[in-house]
Amino acid sequence: DLLDLLSDHGIPATIRNSYSARMLSAFVDVGGFIIEVPESARPQIQELIDSGAALKKLEEFIQASNE
Repeated sequence: DLLDLLSDHGIPATIRNSYSARMLSAFVDVGGFIIEVPESARPQIQELIDSGAALKKLEEFIQASNE
C-alpha cells in the first residue's frame, strides 16, 4: 500500500482517519484520511509524485478502502 511505498523509500509516515463534517461556506467537507510525513521528506515525496508511483499507490489505496 501507500505506507509501504513510502517506507520502501525511507520515508516514515502514519495514516490518520480524519472523518469530519464541517461547514465551509457553501460546501460540506466530509473528511477522509490524512497521511502524515515529516517536513524533511518533502524532496523525496516530490520525486515519488513526479514519477507517478505515489499516485498509483494512492489510487489503489482509495479503491481498496471503498470496497
